[in-house]
Amino acid sequence: PVFREHNATLFDRLPVADFHRLAASLRRWWPETAAELEGIAAQFAAAGHQEVTFEYLAAWHYFHELAHTDIAQGVSPRECSGILVQTLGGSVLHGANMDQSPSAARNLTLRVRVVDSHGATVFDGVDWYTLLSTGVSRAVRRGLASVQENWRRTKVRPLRQTMADIESGVISQMMVYRRAFMGAHDSAAAGKPWSFDDFLANVSSTQLAAPFYIVAGGPNAGDGAVIARDLRSVDGISRLGQGDHKD
Repeated sequence: PVFREHNATLFDRLPVADFHRLAASLRRWWPETAAELEGIAAQFAAAGHQEVTFEYLAAWHYFHELAHTDIAQGVSPRECSGILVQTLGGSVLHGANMDQSPSAARNLTLRVRVVDSHGATVFDGVDWYTLLSTGVSRAVRRGLASVQENWRRTKVRPLRQTMADIESGVISQMMVYRRAFMGAHDSAAAGKPWSFDDFLANVSSTQLAAPFYIVAGGPNAGDGAVIARDLRSVDGISRLGQGDHKD
């Protein structure tokens, strides 16, 4: 039922040529991701599911971007919840849920651990999109940040505009946190660890092809933020204990 619904409301409405354009964009701009998705497609084929092609997974990689366009029909986004609280001792606690549709998708959960070539943990995540995108929407890097994305509705974009962004190399929403945590890991290995504010600056400035909310908590008292992202900047931010402001 999960794939049936998303095919009917989105992917069946995507022109065939655009599947190939998405796949070509991945190979051009994000070759490592393309190789990972090609491997996943090969495993699906080995299990008897030849319909799960690399091109189909390339479209899933950009699911959120496509679901914000004018081809989406009956997509049922539910604005997932996130909560940040600080204890009297200064610890920041971060809780999140995923109001995924259809409801059957809520039974799909993967625990993800990304490690470097030496086996050291880069970050952990709890997600099901990883199977289809190799990215994450909920993840944590010890000592730096826990983070989630929430669906944000602003305005419907024409498909041609979103495709133009993707073909120019704009990153998938599902890869924003993965790329940030990998960058933080490499920087720490070079003796230049990121702060929580460094992490926020990274995910706040990454160009997007669809808007979303960021909910993030950090290791120190006061490290918490909810950010409303548009395509190129921040529409608003609320810091833990500091209230709201607009940028």
